[in-house]
Amino acid sequence: MSKDYYKILALSPDAKPAQVKQNAQTILNKTKNEYLTNLQEIKQAYSVIANPKYRKDYDSKSNIRHYQVLRIGIDTEPNLLKSLVQNTVNVLKKEYKNKISEIKEAYSVLGNLEQKASYDDAIFQREYKKSQEKLKHLQTAQAQERKLLLTKMFFSLFFIGLFYFGYNKYQDTILVQDTAVSKIITWFKMILLF
Repeated sequence: MSKDYYKILALSPDAKPAQVKQNAQTILNKTKNEYLTNLQEIKQAYSVIANPKYRKDYDSKSNIRHYQVLRIGIDTEPNLLKSLVQNTVNVLKKEYKNKISEIKEAYSVLGNLEQKASYDDAIFQREYKKSQEKLKHLQTAQAQERKLLLTKMFFSLFFIGLFYFGYNKYQDTILVQDTAVSKIITWFKMILLF
């Protein structure tokens, strides 16, 4: 269910059956007109490129539009031209048939109330599953943040207690000021400020 039928038919999920039919017809007509226009452009481009005289004149004007329409390069050999153009037409037909079948499939699903309800339910389930996964990810991230914060708090209190009681005991027993102890005190202050 990777196709978005509402997008294919340019509809909102609350569209009425009459709107579904109207949009499907409009898009089918538009697609058909685009296809016929593309075929006409291919015929016109082929008539220019296939004729050596017209092609030479066309190339001298540094124009590449016909080559783009035919989906070929400027340096395409004349003996390959017909088969390449036929391939272009075949690709165009295939794209057209795929688009038409996609529109018909969308209409058959959205035009039938039971199938539309099933399709809407599947979309809802997929969106609900995505939201649940996001929520679970968010909760996991928050739990990890809390755990990290509690760990920092625990170690901070542990070192404060260790430092305070250890330093007081050290000063009670030895009254000599030691430079190493003052460095440790400075170090612990820096950790606590972090």
